[in-house]
Amino acid sequence: MIRRAQRVIFGLLILCVGYAAAVLHSTYAISRMDPGGALEGGMCRILAVVPDTGSADGGSLRQELDLAGRTYGAFVELYETATASEQHKVLQIAVDSGADGVLLYPMEKDGYTAALDACAEANIPVVVISQRLENARFATYIGAAVNSERMAALSCVSATGGTGRLLIVDHLNSGGQFCTEAALLVPLETLPPEEAQEAPPLEIPALKTKIADLVHTPFEGYRVQSVTLLNEPQASSYSLYTEIYRLLDAEKPDAVFSYNGDVTNVVTACLSNAHNLLNIYTVGYGGLREGAELLRSGMLNGLVLQNDIYAASLAVRYLVELDKGAPMPPAVDSGIVLITEDNMDRILGENEM
Repeated sequence: MIRRAQRVIFGLLILCVGYAAAVLHSTYAISRMDPGGALEGGMCRILAVVPDTGSADGGSLRQELDLAGRTYGAFVELYETATASEQHKVLQIAVDSGADGVLLYPMEKDGYTAALDACAEANIPVVVISQRLENARFATYIGAAVNSERMAALSCVSATGGTGRLLIVDHLNSGGQFCTEAALLVPLETLPPEEAQEAPPLEIPALKTKIADLVHTPFEGYRVQSVTLLNEPQASSYSLYTEIYRLLDAEKPDAVFSYNGDVTNVVTACLSNAHNLLNIYTVGYGGLREGAELLRSGMLNGLVLQNDIYAASLAVRYLVELDKGAPMPPAVDSGIVLITEDNMDRILGENEM
């Protein structure tokens, strides 16, 4: 009996050593959800590839994916990745191992074309969440879309009583090419009625970022007064602070809305360093950790987060249905989470880091 127990313990030690070596060999963390007899039972096997960075709440995602797997009858393998390159490797694992589906939370806006082409050729459906992808094949995108993004920006209208000057900014980094676009929206009442009727329409250039929606369809009672385009080298990371400061100083907005986390950080940095930029209500997308600090310091009035939890749960459900051959919509608006002074303690308390 003793020798048998020793053999069992020795075998377990060998397994532990092998597992530890495998983990050390890989730079990404892997969690297998609900493994007990899942594959033998014919359950759908899904690889969930998410960032292990401040852009996503890993703990909440892990819990939600576990729950979604049990709810919809899927075996979910969670890969928490630190770089886009690691995500590409996991996508290849999905192809090599014959996964039934992939949930992908991309870390970059492009660069996934070849990896997702390989998934498509292997008949592996991919549902992308929370970060839009360019030039890539996938089944469904679940994330913030035009309607929810407009509602987030509308908070600036409410904060200024519908009479403030609104600066809307977005920044694009695609394949190393930088582009920053901004639009100033002002109330219609800032022009006398006769001038408003006679003023020629503003010539709007071709836009590449999310500001296009509010430029082409402003909020009711607002008009676009100006559009600013910044390309290389003005929009590079090196010059972004200087250019955003100049823009704030020139347009003198009452509120700023940023679709981009980097721009949000730059705007708050400008406001904290300049005495001539006071009382500007600022709302923007950003990471939970850094954004929470800005909220608590009062430099940021509203932090916009993707609704990753809902998107992840819905993605598991869609992948199970896709595996059964059911058609799914190409895009779903998952909504956003807007953290403000009113709900900050409750939401940040739930996501304490």
